[in-house]
Amino acid sequence: MAQTAQRQSGKRTREALLDAAITVIARNGLEGLSHREVAKQAAASPALTTYYFSSKTDLIIQAFDHYVEHVPPAISALWQQGYAILEAIENGQAAPEAISQLAHLAANFLCLPENRQRDEIAFELAFFHQPRMDEVLAKRVRAYRDNMRQPALIFCQRCNSLDPEVDADLLMGLIARLEFEQLSKTIDVSVERAVGQLERLLTMIMGINTSTPQKDHIS
Repeated sequence: MAQTAQRQSGKRTREALLDAAITVIARNGLEGLSHREVAKQAAASPALTTYYFSSKTDLIIQAFDHYVEHVPPAISALWQQGYAILEAIENGQAAPEAISQLAHLAANFLCLPENRQRDEIAFELAFFHQPRMDEVLAKRVRAYRDNMRQPALIFCQRCNSLDPEVDADLLMGLIARLEFEQLSKTIDVSVERAVGQLERLLTMIMGINTSTPQKDHIS
Protein backbone atom coordinates (compact mmCIF):
# COMPACT_ATOMS: atom_id res chain seq x y z
CA MET A 1 0.00 0.00 0.00
CA ALA A 2 2.78 2.42 0.94
CA GLN A 3 4.65 1.64 -2.28
CA THR A 4 1.50 2.25 -4.33
CA ALA A 5 0.97 5.63 -2.66
CA GLN A 6 4.61 6.50 -3.27
CA ARG A 7 4.35 5.60 -6.97
CA GLN A 8 1.20 7.69 -7.31
CA SER A 9 2.92 10.61 -5.62
CA GLY A 10 5.91 10.25 -7.92
CA LYS A 11 3.63 10.15 -10.96
CA ARG A 12 1.87 13.34 -9.86
CA THR A 13 5.20 15.07 -9.25
CA ARG A 14 6.53 14.07 -12.67
CA GLU A 15 3.33 15.25 -14.41
CA ALA A 16 3.44 18.55 -12.52
CA LEU A 17 7.00 19.08 -13.73
CA LEU A 18 6.00 18.25 -17.31
CA ASP A 19 3.07 20.68 -17.13
CA ALA A 20 5.52 23.30 -15.88
CA ALA A 21 7.92 22.50 -18.73
CA ILE A 22 5.12 23.00 -21.25
CA THR A 23 4.39 26.41 -19.77
CA VAL A 24 8.07 27.42 -19.80
CA ILE A 25 8.50 26.31 -23.43
CA ALA A 26 5.36 28.20 -24.44
CA ARG A 27 6.61 31.39 -22.85
CA ASN A 28 10.38 31.17 -23.41
CA GLY A 29 10.82 28.77 -26.34
CA LEU A 30 12.99 25.67 -26.38
CA GLU A 31 16.17 27.68 -25.87
CA GLY A 32 14.71 29.24 -22.74
CA LEU A 33 13.97 25.91 -21.07
CA SER A 34 16.13 24.83 -18.14
CA HIS A 35 15.77 22.54 -15.15
CA ARG A 36 15.86 25.58 -12.89
CA GLU A 37 13.10 27.42 -14.78
CA VAL A 38 10.88 24.32 -14.75
CA ALA A 39 11.42 23.84 -11.02
CA LYS A 40 10.60 27.50 -10.43
CA GLN A 41 7.39 27.25 -12.48
CA ALA A 42 6.37 24.09 -10.61
CA ALA A 43 7.36 25.55 -7.22
CA ALA A 44 9.58 22.51 -6.73
CA SER A 45 13.18 21.77 -5.89
CA PRO A 46 15.59 21.83 -8.88
CA ALA A 47 16.85 18.47 -7.65
CA LEU A 48 13.52 16.93 -8.62
CA THR A 49 13.86 17.88 -12.27
CA THR A 50 17.30 16.28 -12.53
CA TYR A 51 15.95 13.23 -10.72
CA TYR A 52 13.12 12.67 -13.21
CA PHE A 53 14.83 13.96 -16.36
CA SER A 54 18.43 13.10 -17.20
CA SER A 55 19.06 16.10 -19.47
CA LYS A 56 17.44 19.13 -21.06
CA THR A 57 16.80 17.10 -24.21
CA ASP A 58 15.15 14.34 -22.19
CA LEU A 59 12.97 16.92 -20.45
CA ILE A 60 11.93 18.48 -23.79
CA ILE A 61 11.10 15.10 -25.36
CA GLN A 62 9.06 13.97 -22.38
CA ALA A 63 7.26 17.33 -22.22
CA PHE A 64 6.34 16.99 -25.89
CA ASP A 65 5.11 13.41 -25.38
CA HIS A 66 3.08 14.57 -22.39
CA TYR A 67 1.50 17.34 -24.44
CA VAL A 68 0.61 14.98 -27.30
CA GLU A 69 -1.00 12.54 -24.86
CA HIS A 70 -3.28 15.32 -23.62
CA VAL A 71 -4.17 17.12 -26.86
CA PRO A 72 -7.54 18.76 -26.18
CA PRO A 73 -10.43 16.62 -27.48
CA ALA A 74 -12.01 19.85 -28.72
CA ILE A 75 -9.80 19.68 -31.83
CA SER A 76 -11.14 16.27 -32.81
CA ALA A 77 -14.69 17.41 -32.03
CA LEU A 78 -14.19 20.43 -34.28
CA TRP A 79 -13.29 18.25 -37.27
CA GLN A 80 -16.28 16.02 -36.59
CA GLN A 81 -18.53 19.08 -36.75
CA GLY A 82 -16.90 20.00 -40.04
CA TYR A 83 -17.56 16.54 -41.46
CA ALA A 84 -21.19 16.85 -40.36
CA ILE A 85 -21.52 20.07 -42.35
CA LEU A 86 -20.11 18.30 -45.41
CA GLU A 87 -22.76 15.61 -44.97
CA ALA A 88 -25.39 18.36 -44.93
CA ILE A 89 -24.11 19.54 -48.32
CA GLU A 90 -24.34 15.99 -49.64
CA ASN A 91 -27.94 15.94 -48.39
CA GLY A 92 -28.88 19.09 -50.26
CA GLN A 93 -27.77 22.09 -48.18
CA ALA A 94 -26.56 25.00 -50.31
CA ALA A 95 -22.77 24.95 -50.50
CA PRO A 96 -22.20 28.72 -49.95
CA GLU A 97 -24.24 28.56 -46.73
CA ALA A 98 -22.31 25.51 -45.59
CA ILE A 99 -18.99 27.18 -46.37
CA SER A 100 -20.01 30.12 -44.21
CA GLN A 101 -20.84 27.70 -41.38
CA LEU A 102 -17.50 25.94 -41.75
CA ALA A 103 -15.57 29.22 -41.80
CA HIS A 104 -17.34 30.56 -38.71
CA LEU A 105 -16.87 27.24 -36.90
CA ALA A 106 -13.10 27.30 -37.50
CA ALA A 107 -12.66 31.04 -36.96
CA ASN A 108 -14.49 31.03 -33.64
CA PHE A 109 -12.28 28.19 -32.42
CA LEU A 110 -9.04 29.76 -33.66
CA CYS A 111 -9.64 33.39 -32.76
CA LEU A 112 -11.56 33.38 -29.50
CA PRO A 113 -9.13 33.03 -26.57
CA GLU A 114 -11.66 31.23 -24.38
CA ASN A 115 -11.68 28.35 -26.88
CA ARG A 116 -7.93 27.78 -27.08
CA GLN A 117 -5.17 28.85 -24.73
CA ARG A 118 -2.35 30.93 -26.18
CA ASP A 119 0.20 28.83 -24.26
CA GLU A 120 -1.00 25.78 -26.18
CA ILE A 121 -0.46 27.52 -29.52
CA ALA A 122 2.93 28.90 -28.47
CA PHE A 123 4.07 25.47 -27.30
CA GLU A 124 3.33 23.87 -30.66
CA LEU A 125 4.90 26.70 -32.63
CA ALA A 126 8.08 26.42 -30.54
CA PHE A 127 8.57 22.95 -32.02
CA PHE A 128 7.22 23.59 -35.51
CA HIS A 129 9.63 26.46 -36.15
CA GLN A 130 12.71 25.16 -34.34
CA PRO A 131 15.67 25.19 -36.81
CA ARG A 132 17.85 22.77 -34.82
CA MET A 133 16.32 19.74 -33.16
CA ASP A 134 17.42 16.39 -31.78
CA GLU A 135 16.53 13.71 -34.34
CA VAL A 136 14.54 11.67 -31.80
CA LEU A 137 12.44 14.74 -31.03
CA ALA A 138 12.21 15.72 -34.71
CA LYS A 139 10.73 12.30 -35.50
CA ARG A 140 8.07 12.79 -32.84
CA VAL A 141 7.23 16.29 -34.07
CA ARG A 142 6.90 15.07 -37.67
CA ALA A 143 4.59 12.27 -36.57
CA TYR A 144 2.47 14.71 -34.59
CA ARG A 145 2.20 17.11 -37.52
CA ASP A 146 1.26 14.27 -39.85
CA ASN A 147 -1.39 13.17 -37.36
CA MET A 148 -2.78 16.69 -37.09
CA ARG A 149 -2.84 16.99 -40.90
CA GLN A 150 -4.79 13.76 -41.42
CA PRO A 151 -8.25 15.20 -40.59
CA ALA A 152 -7.60 18.06 -43.05
CA LEU A 153 -6.69 15.55 -45.75
CA ILE A 154 -9.86 13.55 -45.08
CA PHE A 155 -11.85 16.80 -45.18
CA CYS A 156 -10.40 17.74 -48.59
CA GLN A 157 -10.98 14.26 -49.95
CA ARG A 158 -14.60 14.41 -48.85
CA CYS A 159 -14.87 17.78 -50.62
CA ASN A 160 -13.85 16.01 -53.85
CA SER A 161 -10.85 18.32 -54.06
CA LEU A 162 -8.96 18.02 -57.32
CA ASP A 163 -5.71 17.80 -55.32
CA PRO A 164 -6.50 16.91 -51.70
CA GLU A 165 -2.84 16.59 -50.65
CA VAL A 166 -2.03 20.14 -51.76
CA ASP A 167 -5.31 21.56 -50.47
CA ALA A 168 -4.81 19.91 -47.08
CA ASP A 169 -1.40 21.62 -46.87
CA LEU A 170 -2.97 24.97 -47.83
CA LEU A 171 -5.70 24.56 -45.22
CA MET A 172 -3.25 23.60 -42.48
CA GLY A 173 -1.00 26.48 -43.53
CA LEU A 174 -3.82 28.99 -43.12
CA ILE A 175 -4.77 27.51 -39.75
CA ALA A 176 -1.13 27.69 -38.59
CA ARG A 177 -0.87 31.34 -39.65
CA LEU A 178 -4.08 32.29 -37.89
CA GLU A 179 -2.79 30.53 -34.79
CA PHE A 180 0.52 32.37 -35.02
CA GLU A 181 -1.29 35.69 -35.32
CA GLN A 182 -3.00 35.00 -32.00
CA LEU A 183 0.39 35.54 -30.36
CA SER A 184 0.97 38.94 -31.98
CA LYS A 185 -0.34 42.25 -30.67
CA THR A 186 0.27 43.96 -34.00
CA ILE A 187 -2.01 41.88 -36.27
CA ASP A 188 -5.78 42.03 -36.55
CA VAL A 189 -6.99 38.64 -35.33
CA SER A 190 -10.71 39.32 -35.54
CA VAL A 191 -13.12 36.49 -36.23
CA GLU A 192 -14.49 38.40 -39.23
CA ARG A 193 -11.08 38.62 -40.90
CA ALA A 194 -10.43 34.93 -40.33
CA VAL A 195 -13.87 34.01 -41.68
CA GLY A 196 -13.15 35.88 -44.91
CA GLN A 197 -9.88 34.04 -45.47
CA LEU A 198 -11.35 30.65 -44.60
CA GLU A 199 -14.37 31.17 -46.85
CA ARG A 200 -12.11 32.08 -49.76
CA LEU A 201 -9.91 29.01 -49.32
CA LEU A 202 -12.82 26.60 -48.72
CA THR A 203 -14.58 27.88 -51.84
CA MET A 204 -11.46 27.09 -53.84
CA ILE A 205 -11.00 23.65 -52.24
CA MET A 206 -14.61 22.70 -52.95
CA GLY A 207 -14.36 23.96 -56.51
CA ILE A 208 -17.39 26.21 -56.17
CA ASN A 209 -17.83 29.08 -58.60
CA THR A 210 -19.55 31.87 -56.70
CA SER A 211 -19.81 34.21 -59.70
CA THR A 212 -22.12 32.12 -61.87
CA PRO A 213 -24.74 29.55 -60.93
CA GLN A 214 -23.56 25.98 -61.35
CA LYS A 215 -23.84 22.59 -59.75
CA ASP A 216 -21.78 22.30 -56.57
CA HIS A 217 -18.49 20.49 -57.06
CA ILE A 218 -18.89 18.52 -53.84
CA SER A 219 -20.99 15.38 -54.08
